[in-house]
Amino acid sequence: MNNRIQWIDSSKGIGILLVILGHTMIQGELRGQIYAFHMPLFFFISGFLFSNRKYPDLKGFIFAKAKSLLIPYVSFSIISILLMKIFQLGTIDIPNLIKTFLLSERNGIYFDQPLWFLTSLFTIEVIFYLLVKYVKKQSWIMLLTTGMSLFSVSVLDAFAGTSILPWSFDQSLYFIFYFAIGSTLRNASVLNGNLKKSPFLLASSILYLFFLFNDAIYAKIFQMITGETWHVYDYIFLYLNNIIWAALAIFFVIYLSQFLSIAVLGFMGKNSLILLALHVSLGFNFINHFGAVQLQSIISNPNLLGLLYTILTSILLTPVIFMINKYFPIVLGKKSKSHQKNRPLPPVKHKKIV
Repeated sequence: MNNRIQWIDSSKGIGILLVILGHTMIQGELRGQIYAFHMPLFFFISGFLFSNRKYPDLKGFIFAKAKSLLIPYVSFSIISILLMKIFQLGTIDIPNLIKTFLLSERNGIYFDQPLWFLTSLFTIEVIFYLLVKYVKKQSWIMLLTTGMSLFSVSVLDAFAGTSILPWSFDQSLYFIFYFAIGSTLRNASVLNGNLKKSPFLLASSILYLFFLFNDAIYAKIFQMITGETWHVYDYIFLYLNNIIWAALAIFFVIYLSQFLSIAVLGFMGKNSLILLALHVSLGFNFINHFGAVQLQSIISNPNLLGLLYTILTSILLTPVIFMINKYFPIVLGKKSKSHQKNRPLPPVKHKKIV
């Protein structure tokens, strides 16, 4: 995007910090709060940014998304495999590695687990393109994506993740709901203008903070909903519980980003793909290899230690981000600046002078 929307970069910056923190040794309760919405946040933003205007045919859209998502998946997979070999100094099971790479299952990519997001997002983008192209009506698209999401929870058991499908397709069917919400709110212009004064975001944020500090009330509300009068199945209760909580948290992050529009968060948001792909394979492995023992001897609290890991990893990856953007943009599926400068200019049409 030439004219970047500031809150998106800030929200992605907050989101990627939470992703990194969630993968550290923090305690289960804090991790649970992060996992409740950190990936829905990224799928929501991706849906908000979705556009098919440049691609009238499916082939062109798939090519564009393969370039921006699958090339990074392949590139960072290769980088992560090399890093695994460097840090672990063990033999690599080639057949298992190829199988893992091709399946791209959530929590199954042992050389770099976060990379599942890229293939999952690719499948969501393609499905949503088809829905927009052939269904068209936003209300029907929301209905269909909600149905897909419910199906993933009730039939494919997406929450438990006991049988992840290739390319995390079961997860894609669940997360497409958040993608559709993002697209719907953009089309409805809900997140336009001065969001600091948005009653919608303010109310959502107050509710989220209230329930966060009074989770018993939130649980009681859903117990009332699932009472004998309602006869609601357990998976529907779980589904509603998860999506409402995640939605409130997403809107809270967006509202918070209005007051945290600082350069560091913007930088991390713009480069969230690199941070997502390398924070485990490079950041964590480097810290564990060279300084984990010393850090653990100084800090005993797992949450503080996880926060320190997050900060150190972000600092360690900063020069890598500059290097990739400047010298190896092909890793991200982009052309180098020198290549763009050397492109021939379109012919200039001269007007006749009468």
